[in-house]
Amino acid sequence: MRFYLITLFRSAAVASIAWAVLPHGAFAVGTEPVAEPLVDPAPCFAAIAADDSDQIVGVCGALTDNAKASKDDRLKALIGRAGAYAAKDMLDRAIADYDMVLRLDATLADIFNARGELWRKKGDRRRAVADFGAALKPELQLRDRETRGRKGDLRQCRACQSRPRDHRGERTCGPQSQ
Repeated sequence: MRFYLITLFRSAAVASIAWAVLPHGAFAVGTEPVAEPLVDPAPCFAAIAADDSDQIVGVCGALTDNAKASKDDRLKALIGRAGAYAAKDMLDRAIADYDMVLRLDATLADIFNARGELWRKKGDRRRAVADFGAALKPELQLRDRETRGRKGDLRQCRACQSRPRDHRGERTCGPQSQ
């Protein structure tokens, strides 16, 4: 019993000394994740507007890899960088960027068409035809017409093909022209 009491007192003394020596407060056990800073898209867009391939590739990489950037900014940067890679005949990298664009938004018919052109340029006819076919899907064509400011459904737009063009050279489609 005496040995038990001595061991108990020693353990209490060691615990109280350790408590007094250690600083009081909360301790983080692991490392906290580093917050990824938001990247400014302006330099990338300026390089795209200037059509400088070297600068586009150098500046837009940070924007395309940043998960906190808005989807529209990432899409613009990826499309611009893919165009720069294509201009430099770096077809594999351009196709990879177009793949990423289509992962973010699979309804962009123009991107299917551009990627199909790159596959054709590489000599992969099967993939080129598949991308050209995907670009011609009616739901993608309808979405492209709607994003370009034309209204109406696909039947109306098909019916509009025989209509004359207006003073701007465009055919008028939609309920306002019927």
